[in-house]
Amino acid sequence: MINMIARMYVTMLPTIIGGPLNMLFVRTDLYKRYKSPIDKGIVLKDGRRLFGENKSIIGMFSMAFFCMSIQLIYGLIFAFMNLSSMNDLYNIHANTVPFNALAGLLFGIAYMIFELPNSFLKRRFGIDSGATTAQSGIKRCIFFILDQFDSIFGVILVLKILSGISWTKYFAYLLLGGITHLLVNIILILTRVRKSL
Repeated sequence: MINMIARMYVTMLPTIIGGPLNMLFVRTDLYKRYKSPIDKGIVLKDGRRLFGENKSIIGMFSMAFFCMSIQLIYGLIFAFMNLSSMNDLYNIHANTVPFNALAGLLFGIAYMIFELPNSFLKRRFGIDSGATTAQSGIKRCIFFILDQFDSIFGVILVLKILSGISWTKYFAYLLLGGITHLLVNIILILTRVRKSL
């Protein structure tokens, strides 16, 4: 069990690192200068935004860039140290620069795309962009869980397609990913990179 968990962390480390790096980037002047919301300010009949202000085009590109860059470096380190067999990403594909570039790019894009449905739902319930779940009871619980798992669904789906992991392992990755996402968010709050869960 410990070996399996370690292997899962080894496999997903580039994405785990990419998320916080992207959060740091969105605080820069460069990001703010070129920030343009994905929904282009569209307001639906309920009077609320489609996704909100915080889902931006540059944020999508930067997440893809960070995940791809880290995956490329990571793959080179694994190839140099002859450790590729310890990484689920290389189950059925060789550890090559083109494959790592593609994998990292897809991880970053999936991460951002799978956050959009959650943002859409939050706007429908009147939760502002960047805000925590203002609802109480079951709604708060549902959105709290969605916040931890939304992007993970997409990232692990990409991993399943690229590596051929079983559905059982897919759900094991989801569980570990959700727990890790929560822990990383807590660390980011403690270091004041993130304001809230």
